[in-house]
Amino acid sequence: MGLLESIASGLLAPRASGDPTDERYWTRDLAAAMSSTGIVVTPRQALQVSAIFQAVRLIAETIGALPLIVYREDEDGDKHRAKDHQLWTTLRRSPNVWQTGQQFRETMTALALVYPGAHAEIVPGPDGPVAQLIPFEPSTVTVQQLATKRLRFIIREPGMPERTLVQDQVFRINGLGISTLPVSENVILLAREAVGLWLAQEKFSGLFFGQGARPSVWMQVPKKLSDDAFKRLQEQSQARYAGLQNMHKIGLAEEGSTIKEVGWSAKDSQLTEAREAQVLEIARWFNIPEHMLRAGKSPTYASIYQNAQEFKDYTLTPWAVRWEQSALRDLIYEDDVYIEHLFDGLLRGNVTERAQAQAIYVTNGVMTRNEVRRQENLNRLDGLDEPLTPLNMERTGAPPPPAGDPPPDPPSRTQPPVEPDEDDAAATATAPPPAAAAPPPIPRRLTLIAEAAAARVVRKEVEQLRANAEKLAGKPGAWGEWLFAFYEKHAAFVAEALQLEPSIASRYCQTNRDQVAGSGTLAAAPIAYIEDTAVNQLVDLALDRHPEPAHV
Repeated sequence: MGLLESIASGLLAPRASGDPTDERYWTRDLAAAMSSTGIVVTPRQALQVSAIFQAVRLIAETIGALPLIVYREDEDGDKHRAKDHQLWTTLRRSPNVWQTGQQFRETMTALALVYPGAHAEIVPGPDGPVAQLIPFEPSTVTVQQLATKRLRFIIREPGMPERTLVQDQVFRINGLGISTLPVSENVILLAREAVGLWLAQEKFSGLFFGQGARPSVWMQVPKKLSDDAFKRLQEQSQARYAGLQNMHKIGLAEEGSTIKEVGWSAKDSQLTEAREAQVLEIARWFNIPEHMLRAGKSPTYASIYQNAQEFKDYTLTPWAVRWEQSALRDLIYEDDVYIEHLFDGLLRGNVTERAQAQAIYVTNGVMTRNEVRRQENLNRLDGLDEPLTPLNMERTGAPPPPAGDPPPDPPSRTQPPVEPDEDDAAATATAPPPAAAAPPPIPRRLTLIAEAAAARVVRKEVEQLRANAEKLAGKPGAWGEWLFAFYEKHAAFVAEALQLEPSIASRYCQTNRDQVAGSGTLAAAPIAYIEDTAVNQLVDLALDRHPEPAHV
């Protein structure tokens, strides 16, 4: 473009001639815009808004802190961690000489949130094409789209000559794009009215409290003053009564003057309510749950996991996918390599819920025990790398014969039976009877399940016995009636909890009832005995170790 073309384009640009109250005046700077409050909004000024700063920090810090894994996919579709790939070091540890991996990803995400995108120069090295990633200040980058639809980037850094980089030399992260332009929308400029209103409220609050948190006042004098007298009275009143340092002083009006208040107080102007409404507005712009901006009602404990899941699904996942897809486009040259964020640590829940979920995964063979140990940041142990198979999914009986093999011939009925000789008969007569086959060992897991169920049954039984023994002390008749009714109902509970035959559960309950009833209402000793021994009895019954409960 020549000099005359540049002048003509500048003259024809849609801009008000020197009028800063006209919004078109500010279209020269794509990172600034005038709001209706008269305040110019820029990304740097927007970060002075606490809700915006919290929103940007929440998204950027979380994305930067999530584990970013580089995977290599094999021919079977299984993925393996590619620790030998250059991006494992560049993205996770040291993208450049002054930033860590977390700082780089946090900075790039924050820039993409408040500017029309974040850009970093790809610097190759002797070990690969992506040795360093050098982020640019957004104001130094100009994005241009060529006729071939490819991009080039004009870099104008202070104190350095202008440079031009092609698309393959720049790694970029864009935000929400609602047009075909190569840059994303600037959320700060779209939300300039909400940001400008917040900044105007901040300025109003500062001026209000700077004047002593009092409305504006007028001094009415009974007669017209000369210019010198008016100036003197104004200066004296300002020095005596304005500012925080003059709060609670006694004011004296001169020559019959009176004081009148004008304007509204902070309460009358509903400043606090307006601030709360602005927090909700900022939460909408950044797609963040309101309570995460430290506003509104605090969530209940039961809804914390659901809120975290919502934050992950609708706020973090789009940014994680932006990172993953941008890396595939700009940084990865192999077809079988990709990156992925791990959200497991973000959605762990409490210890009990996590342990229950892991136990289900291990029991059903979804995860190995060493994979669970890795989730809990524990070292692997030998022999725990094979998935378990649930007992109810094991195949029973002999394996079927291979396909195509003929079945074995049955014994022929036409052949005469073979008569044993005398030596065989003597050996058979003197040989001891064959020993009975030992029962298969009971898996440790089943024993633990039976012990937990039996402990729950005995705990309920003992608690009921002790409570009613004290309540019915001195009433043998009522005590006996209660025992009979309780153990009739308790037998069904025992059978259901331990999967016993109803007759076995009834005999167990009858034995304990007779022991407690025989001591009258002084049942302390039998109850203590039940508490000490009944768990083992029920475990033996559940695992078929003894057919009947032991009697005392």
